[in-house]
Amino acid sequence: MQHSSNTRNTPGSGRRSATRLERRRTENKHPVLGFTIVELLIVIVVIGILAAITIVAYGGIQSRARDVKRTDDAAKIMGTLEAYKVLNGKYPATNATPASAINTTPTLGAGSYSYSVASDDTWLKGIVQAGFTSNPPRDPINDGVHYYSYYRANAGDYGCDPTFGAFYVLAMYGYENTADVPKSTFAADKRCQTAPWSSWAGANYTIYYGWEN
Repeated sequence: MQHSSNTRNTPGSGRRSATRLERRRTENKHPVLGFTIVELLIVIVVIGILAAITIVAYGGIQSRARDVKRTDDAAKIMGTLEAYKVLNGKYPATNATPASAINTTPTLGAGSYSYSVASDDTWLKGIVQAGFTSNPPRDPINDGVHYYSYYRANAGDYGCDPTFGAFYVLAMYGYENTADVPKSTFAADKRCQTAPWSSWAGANYTIYYGWEN
């Protein structure tokens, strides 16, 4: 008896082949998902851009908040100066800050002014001694670029009209946004146009002053 040359399938071999075929079909229907290196790089770049935008926006909000405080501080200081004048008939003396009490970069020259950066008690000392405050407003950064200064001049100083009496000069330096700089009271007042600060130019500060008469 001759044997057939065709190999007969063993029991179960057909079932195993069908199972493998079905598995391959299932894998083709549900491929493994993942990111390519290029896609990951694009995601990282986008995240970096969004983070940079957020940081810049946050910094802008912070600087605007500091500018608002500078304007509020000016109003508080001027209100206190007027209250002092009502009780004493004049504005407080300057109490100039000595060079030894000024440690800023850039260095502010000591002179006749009282500075908010003073390391001693000369900053608006008059209103402190009078009991109006124990802690006069200071710039939120308070360094050689961002600071406040105060000076009380005698009647007629700097060629100003003496009939208006003595006056004070309050300067708020270091505004961080030009749009936030309030208009100086000096700009609309013609009584002191020959003063040295009349030629000062800058977009980051404002000057206020008041008259005793």
